[in-house]
This record gives sequence, C-alpha cells and structure tokens, in this order.
Amino acid sequence: KSKSIVCNIGDMMQLVTRSQLKSTSHRVIDHNASSSASRYSMPFFLHPSPEIELCSIVDDSDDSISAHDFLEERLRAIKLY
Repeated sequence: KSKSIVCNIGDMMQLVTRSQLKSTSHRVIDHNASSSASRYSMPFFLHPSPEIELCSIVDDSDDSISAHDFLEERLRAIKLY
C-alpha cells in the first residue's frame, strides 16, 4: 500500500523563488470513483501578514510587493475580488 504526502506550492512561493518552484493549479479528479478506499485531504493555507514585503529569495533583486497587494492582485485575477 502506497503512502504519500504531497506539498503544493502556492503563488507567493512561486513569486519569491522567481518561478524556480511552480505554483500548482487547484483541481480535484476522482480517478477511482468505484473504489471504497478513503482519501484524505487536509489543506492548510499560510499567508504572511499583509505588511510583509515579498521579494526574491534566490537573487539580490530589489523588486518587492506587499503580501496584501499580491493577494489582492491574485484574487482579482481569478475573479474572487
């Protein structure tokens, strides 16, 4: 029996790694609907304080955006804001 843990990278992590780690798209597909096996999901979303400046952790660029502004941009982009 296979046991796995999957860690999905979010948009803020993609931003600060300059896309070295890619954000995953959210989707749920039940490949085995006829199976009686249980499947568990425990999502945990971690957001920095709104005033935190998000900047690259892989280079010395001075580019940054506040966590608040970045989140607002993403919510507008996916039409949730």
